[in-house]
Amino acid sequence: MAKKVEEIFICKREDRVATALRKLDENSRGIVFVVDDKEKLIGAMTDGDIRRWLIKTGNLEATVGEIMNPNPLFLLKKDSEKAERFMKKNRINAVPLLGSHGTIKDIRFLLDDE
Repeated sequence: MAKKVEEIFICKREDRVATALRKLDENSRGIVFVVDDKEKLIGAMTDGDIRRWLIKTGNLEATVGEIMNPNPLFLLKKDSEKAERFMKKNRINAVPLLGSHGTIKDIRFLLDDE
């Protein structure tokens, strides 16, 4: 089931870890997607990524850009019907659907209870 892209799922590269943690807490999905100044997808970050970073460095002042996965998995919006199979195959719980310019148009979740 499609879910609208909300601000609680989007971070900028220069946002601090504490900002990402607040968004993760708000969205309850364990992931945020990172966009550049033109709103193009450039990364993804999970609560596990932050946990590993904090164990390693203890630095809450780090930026999202230092921690994010710079090679996030995604689908094009036109391929949205493949989302469930794609997530199961790749063992992920969320996938952003991108428009032709690389901007997030929607997010699909594997276990969507809404």
